Amino acid sequence: QERALDEDMIIIWRNRPFYPLFVTATCEFGRHDDPQRISSGEKTLLKKNGGTIGLVTSARPVNASTNFTLNQA
Repeated sequence: QERALDEDMIIIWRNRPFYPLFVTATCEFGRHDDPQRISSGEKTLLKKNGGTIGLVTSARPVNASTNFTLNQA
């Protein structure tokens, strides 16, 4: 099921012990090597009392056709 997600949603999650696996088709959701910011993907993994167990996501800009292929898998 596809849904839009924003950082305000991550803040209020209280889904422990039910941790989903996220598959995203967006740019830089999981960017993890910028010390100036914590990406949304990192926030889902680091969230106490909730969040995700893992991510299949991108750390850099991606091509729309690649995202389409991933979504069809």
